[in-house]
Amino acid sequence: SRKLFKKHEIKPLQQVFEQGSKKENLFKCLKHSKNCELYCHTCEEMICHICRSIQPHHSHEVSYIDDELGKSNKTTLTQCLSSVRTQRKAIRSALQEVQDSKASLQQQSENALEEIGGMKEHLFALVTARCD
Repeated sequence: SRKLFKKHEIKPLQQVFEQGSKKENLFKCLKHSKNCELYCHTCEEMICHICRSIQPHHSHEVSYIDDELGKSNKTTLTQCLSSVRTQRKAIRSALQEVQDSKASLQQQSENALEEIGGMKEHLFALVTARCD
């Protein structure tokens, strides 16, 4: 039985996903030269349908590689979406603070201009009174 699987290279699923586009023959069964469409969770390796029907894989938990890739992509997208939602809340909060600060600064500017205008009138009245 060991001889039968001697040519199989066992790789963790994450490594398979990461190297998927780097090696042309990565998805070919080295023993049967068939496309590897299944992933054996027990052995942590990709297998073809022929491998699935023989020892030791016939009793192992297997799934289609596309399903595993879909789950991985869904998890990644869900995490990204969660991160975006969190960032969106933080950005909205920061934007609200900026808008509040802007409104406060505008009010302070208007108050300062009114105060300056009042001081100007007061100084003008003082200068006018001294001149008379």
